[in-house]
Amino acid sequence: MQGISAVLKFPRKTLEFQQARLDDTVIRAPFDGLIIRRDRDPGDIVVPGSTIYQLIALDEIWVSAWVDETTMAALNPGQPARVVLRSEPEHPFPGHVVRLGYETDTETREFVVDIAIETLPEHWAIGQRAEAYIETNRLDDVLVAPVAFVTVRAGERGVFVIRAGRATWTRCEFGARGRELIEVRSGIEPGDVIVRPAKAGARTKLSDGTRVEVE
Repeated sequence: MQGISAVLKFPRKTLEFQQARLDDTVIRAPFDGLIIRRDRDPGDIVVPGSTIYQLIALDEIWVSAWVDETTMAALNPGQPARVVLRSEPEHPFPGHVVRLGYETDTETREFVVDIAIETLPEHWAIGQRAEAYIETNRLDDVLVAPVAFVTVRAGERGVFVIRAGRATWTRCEFGARGRELIEVRSGIEPGDVIVRPAKAGARTKLSDGTRVEVE
């Protein structure tokens, strides 16, 4: 019996070796995901280190946003964010900050912030452009105004308020500012109607006393 066992040992090891070689011919993905690019076709010669497929995981998609270095102190992983894709500008998607980059571009003075999208849209593509808005602070029960409505006079900021049917420039004290809205600490009251100044190059410019009709 020992002789038979010794005879079978060599063929068994040979079979295991050949089975391992055969197993190496099967390319297995390291995780479940979606193939977005194929770099090799059947019959191509593949050398070690070659890329065959590009695979992405679908459980989490990140947006890499370039952010000005002056905001670095206010950013932290875990902060809520919203992502707006160019393909769906009216539908922001919730997300959160995953990672902050530690290298600033020497030309633009910006660094990368990675944001995970929590709910993926139906249609998306790797590499498409997006805008990211990160919430660094939250203020409740405050009066806000659109940033585009703020004007500067003699170095002071304020807004045009409708008083008795006419535009009246009113100096205001402002606080925290977002991309579109700014906190108004004093100068106007809730319920006041403010007017957006005319854009540069417009024929008619808004000034004190201009009659304004609210439609």
